[in-house]
Amino acid sequence: MSTVKSILYVVMFFMLIVLQVILSSPIIVLMFLVCSGLMIARYVFGVKTEVTKWAVHYLTSEDQRWQVMYKFLLNTAPNISHKFGDEDETASSVIGRNLLANNGLEWRMIEFVLSWVLEGGKPHSIPAIED
Repeated sequence: MSTVKSILYVVMFFMLIVLQVILSSPIIVLMFLVCSGLMIARYVFGVKTEVTKWAVHYLTSEDQRWQVMYKFLLNTAPNISHKFGDEDETASSVIGRNLLANNGLEWRMIEFVLSWVLEGGKPHSIPAIED
């Protein structure tokens, strides 16, 4: 049963991200797409400029806002030790803390997706832990 809960939690986690983008105003969607492209330019192609740095900062602030907005849903995870909702912490940092604390299936699955999407297969959440 806990495996089913973990899988359902992971589906909810990524659906919240998709819904956040879809239900946002067109300008927010455009900003997200532009900044995502700039982030890819920075990390995949090595384009390190003030503009690509700004894009990473913008997406980080959106990440922090998103995890605060949905903290009540995100904190329903079956194996949660560290809670979402701190406005100064990214969702990736919270996931990394939970990975270290209890290595729950939901955290491993989310880390697997994030590491491939954001880092090309390298670990993402544990290095993203904020002090």
